[in-house]
Amino acid sequence: AAAEAASGAAAGSSVLGSVWSLARDAAGCRVVQAALEDAGDEVRRLIAEELRGRVWEALECPYANHVVQRCIVMLRPSEMQFMFDELNARLWGPTTAAQHKYGCRVVKRLLDCGSQDQVRRLVAALLADVGAISTHPYGTFVAQHLLYHAEEDQRAAIMSELQVDLRDLCRNTHGAAVVHVAMVQGDEQQALALCRGIIGQPGLLAQMGCLRHGCPAVIELMGVLEGESSDLQQARDE
Repeated sequence: AAAEAASGAAAGSSVLGSVWSLARDAAGCRVVQAALEDAGDEVRRLIAEELRGRVWEALECPYANHVVQRCIVMLRPSEMQFMFDELNARLWGPTTAAQHKYGCRVVKRLLDCGSQDQVRRLVAALLADVGAISTHPYGTFVAQHLLYHAEEDQRAAIMSELQVDLRDLCRNTHGAAVVHVAMVQGDEQQALALCRGIIGQPGLLAQMGCLRHGCPAVIELMGVLEGESSDLQQARDE
């Protein structure tokens, strides 16, 4: 066991000083990820430190974003605070990252692995733009993730924002996917309010049902309205 630990530490240390150049290469990024897996806590922290000041470049890179994600998974929340800071340092940073092909993956990992306070602050930064994020091809995955990770009061705020943008969401396949998750993750009253908001707009349910991700949302809506006979009939009439 001691020999294995020493071997892992040596493997991790071997990338120190070259993390950034390796991270931007297809093969090199795998070397850095393996080093993070094998190294001890201190070496992992030192590897991550070489990404300080380069978080935006990394999350926009097809290779380095994987290294950032692995760091987030392997580090303690306090050791990756600089990633949150750099994300927020850019105007509309969290929203921009959420709508990026690779950045959306990093934002999801931060939501998965951040501390309660870190996640709460990130959710707050994304909340104002949740409608636009939801209808974006990459942002939709972050918006869905928000509904799983937000605390109860923030989830309620998200649900309110979705209500405001409901027509646009239900006419967009990415937005419909978020509506589906919202109906699943919201409490009974929140889900019911969303469903009534949809059937209250003539033709909207039918439009959503024609979308790739809209059909599962329509099925979920019918389930939510199962005990509401008049609402269910109205939905069926659509």
